[in-house]
Amino acid sequence: MDPAPLEGDWEVPQEHLEALGAFAADFAAPGFEPVRRRTPQDPKGGVWVYHETMVRFLQAADRLTLWRRPFKVMDWMKTEEWRRLVHEHGAIEAADGASLIRFLTSIFTHDRFNDGILGNAVMSGHVPRIIARFAELAEQGRRG
Repeated sequence: MDPAPLEGDWEVPQEHLEALGAFAADFAAPGFEPVRRRTPQDPKGGVWVYHETMVRFLQAADRLTLWRRPFKVMDWMKTEEWRRLVHEHGAIEAADGASLIRFLTSIFTHDRFNDGILGNAVMSGHVPRIIARFAELAEQGRRG
């Protein structure tokens, strides 16, 4: 299936790659836990408790308004691109910035309607790998 659910310009500016890639070292640090399951002792809320660094990443992504582009998320989640990013080893590590933004958008949108999806995507390694790939793409952009 071609990316028919996509509209508009999906190019990711260098400064966006830099801003999101800046979190890679934190997410790769030994022992770093970006999310943990909520316990009865935690204040009421969703399924997960987010580390302050994870919250800053989400705020940075929100400031960049990356997922406010015209985008039929549920249709895109039926594409081969989505399937590869979710299931194929190395697909995230080989993805371009636009594919990563679409994937993050699908995660964030899905989480709005199914609390816990974002935390699961972090715990499965998808989000940390996306962040690492942003850092790699930012480095490639700096080198020209």
